[in-house]
Amino acid sequence: MRLRADESVKAAGLVGVQVALILLLLAVPRPRWHAGTHAWVLAPGLLFFGAGAVVSLYGLVSLGRSLSPLPAPRRGGRLLTTGAYRRVRHPIYSGGLLAALGLVVAAWAPLRLLWWALLALVLDVKSRYEEELLSKEFPDYAAYKRMSWRFVPRVY
Repeated sequence: MRLRADESVKAAGLVGVQVALILLLLAVPRPRWHAGTHAWVLAPGLLFFGAGAVVSLYGLVSLGRSLSPLPAPRRGGRLLTTGAYRRVRHPIYSGGLLAALGLVVAAWAPLRLLWWALLALVLDVKSRYEEELLSKEFPDYAAYKRMSWRFVPRVY
């Protein structure tokens, strides 16, 4: 799919804000008053981080050559509804949010929670924009949307 100039700016802007928020999330130092990470905080944080990394990796592998840094389908691509995309339309975003939440929990700093919330908002906006573009490109996308969730799989 070829994006118009205004769409390219929007797509690149969303990716840029996403990357900036991830970097901010990683760069926030722990507050001085933080006495250290206790196992009861570190364990769930690492669990969330690991699970999120696995989900994102599964999404990346499932996409294969269709992977693009921009929220637009590749020219000549096909609608992927298998693998990680069987029940979730944005598993890479889901996994990224879960991994980032793990970082927030394991290395607590209140500012990290703010960056995580903003990242969740940006990924929600980005996913809606991506779905708008996918709907234009693939007539079957509406049916796929009815069978899947944006970030969390349905349990049948």
